[in-house]
Amino acid sequence: MNRVKQILLVDDSHASNQLTKKIFERLGFAEKIAIATNGKDAIDMMGTMVPDVAFLDINMPIMNGFEVLDYVKSDERFKDTKFIVLTSSSLPEDKHKAERFGAVLFKKPLKISNLTSLWNGLWND
Repeated sequence: MNRVKQILLVDDSHASNQLTKKIFERLGFAEKIAIATNGKDAIDMMGTMVPDVAFLDINMPIMNGFEVLDYVKSDERFKDTKFIVLTSSSLPEDKHKAERFGAVLFKKPLKISNLTSLWNGLWND
């Protein structure tokens, strides 16, 4: 298992953020877990921190996950950040859009059983 310094969770659902944070804490995946409730807050946070991994919800107010990816795609500071788009969407175009940004699309809700394989796969590309 790869342990990282920092994970950024970006979701407008407080419940989803707290559940995901508890899963990561239980599995010991990161030293620190930061939370933003929309894309703009995430961008603001990333002005002072570079997460190793960022989980982005697609549908959020103010700025969605794809807009965050578009914003950071040309910023060299994030070239090593792994981006995972979290969604309940089953639209093929969302998967293709995530891939175009170099992100992985992952279905909500996160479960320990499928998160472990995703996590290990992030470093086995």
